[in-house]
Amino acid sequence: ANCPKCGTLENPEHILTKCEGNRKNKIWKCTKEILAMRRINFSLPKDLGDVLLSFLPIIQTTPQRKTAKDA
Repeated sequence: ANCPKCGTLENPEHILTKCEGNRKNKIWKCTKEILAMRRINFSLPKDLGDVLLSFLPIIQTTPQRKTAKDA
């Protein structure tokens, strides 16, 4: 079906990242605010791939501390 706001073919990517006629901007603004409370950085997704990948955990590596026996 076509989007009632802009006439483009409606699909998840269009709804979440492309359409200016829906409330996607409000949704992403709320998402950013919620994540900021948890100190999680957020950038607006450019496409559906960004949306899907955003739910993967972010694994941060930190340098291993040297112990007394390593010195």
